[in-house]
Amino acid sequence: MTPTAAASPTPSIEMFGTFPLALVLLLGVVLIILITAWILLFALGGRKPKSSQQPTPDQAQPDLSPPPTQENIYTPTPKTDTVPQQTAPTGSSPPATEPKPTIDFGLHFILADGNDLTIPKLPATIGRAAGCDIRLDDDSISNQHARMDYDHQLESITIEDLGSSNGTQVNGRPTRKNILHHDDQVTFGSVTVTFLDTGFLPPIA
Repeated sequence: MTPTAAASPTPSIEMFGTFPLALVLLLGVVLIILITAWILLFALGGRKPKSSQQPTPDQAQPDLSPPPTQENIYTPTPKTDTVPQQTAPTGSSPPATEPKPTIDFGLHFILADGNDLTIPKLPATIGRAAGCDIRLDDDSISNQHARMDYDHQLESITIEDLGSSNGTQVNGRPTRKNILHHDDQVTFGSVTVTFLDTGFLPPIA
């Protein structure tokens, strides 16, 4: 009788069913580990150490300087508009003021040197001659140079040249006859006077 060869064992269905299940479990465990590691890395990567954080310009910096003392605080002195009064030195007298010439009411001629020639009446003659009411002793003045009078029609005081050699001017303009007003400049020859009317009362016509 010829011996027959031993038949090889046939893999059972249980072996093939167990292997895929173990592989699935292994892959699941590895996947869980990878996910856990990724979560840990993400969590640790998003957080920086407190020591490495730099303060931003918007963040308020604490003032660590010591509080100021009374010695290093500058307080400006308030300005005043008052002007210091100057005191006169001891023993000095106040400056003397020049006395102003007193002028009576009426008509006057004020010479360049300040002398006052009062016109005593109207009409009044002006000239170099001794009989003139107002005598001006100057070579440019004629003996009977001019005459002042009150014109009732014009109701004004007038000055009239009497044909003098060097003429008569009122406020720089030559004239034969002109009305005089207060503070007019009248020139007889080369002599200029200031006419002042300080309250003349015209005579009754």
